[in-house]
Amino acid sequence: MAFNANNGEPLWKHRVGSGIVGGPITYSVDGKQYVAVPSGFGGWVGWATIGEGGAPHLKDLPKGGSLHVFALPN
Repeated sequence: MAFNANNGEPLWKHRVGSGIVGGPITYSVDGKQYVAVPSGFGGWVGWATIGEGGAPHLKDLPKGGSLHVFALPN
């Protein structure tokens, strides 16, 4: 989600299909600003379910990871 910094109102949202597993970053290329955020739990979440591991609720989440990059408006 993106929020208005002045009043906190939501400006935009996007579902990434899995959990956010890292912090977002922002960068610019030729004056255009982008925000990138990693999503997904990688290719193996077996640790979560071994012997009633720390997070058995993760076993049915989509596997794999992705990077979502969004361009900010000018």
